Amino acid sequence: MSDCNGDGFCLRQGDGPNGYELNDCPHKCVPEECPNFKVCGSINPKAILQCHKGTCMNCAAMFGKPPSYKGKLIFYDSVECPVCLDTKPGVKQPNCDHIICIDCFTRCQYGEKIQQPVFPYSRDIEDEYDNAPDDPKWLNDLLIKKYKEEWLLYEIAVDDNYMKEQGLRVCGLCRK
Repeated sequence: MSDCNGDGFCLRQGDGPNGYELNDCPHKCVPEECPNFKVCGSINPKAILQCHKGTCMNCAAMFGKPPSYKGKLIFYDSVECPVCLDTKPGVKQPNCDHIICIDCFTRCQYGEKIQQPVFPYSRDIEDEYDNAPDDPKWLNDLLIKKYKEEWLLYEIAVDDNYMKEQGLRVCGLCRK
């Protein structure tokens, strides 16, 4: 018998649908979408959402802090975006009452997506590497050396982009 009380603690992260292994829980627990799923794409057990006032951890950190404490964003079916000038689904800014389209909001909040380096070997070998990256057998592997260099450059590019795009994470209309 499961210790689960219907809050999703029975779910385990894995390769199942939405990143969780489904099991034979008597409560039929499944991961739930964050209320801000349209922008964050996060799916979690109900218990995780309850820990952060009903949102995923990232949304709680990004949108559930001063001055707004909104956490849950407000979505609209159709708005005329003042940024791209298109009419499409929109979202109210977390720190003011301006509304922009979800695409522009996501771009402003999460920045430009940079492609991560691809591991040079199979998934099994990648798991082995992830579990013991300091294992001496990786020291002289040329592909692993190249991968580490590419990963370092990737991390620097992500940090640089984050700092460069800092001004985008405020409302483009009122700068809040």
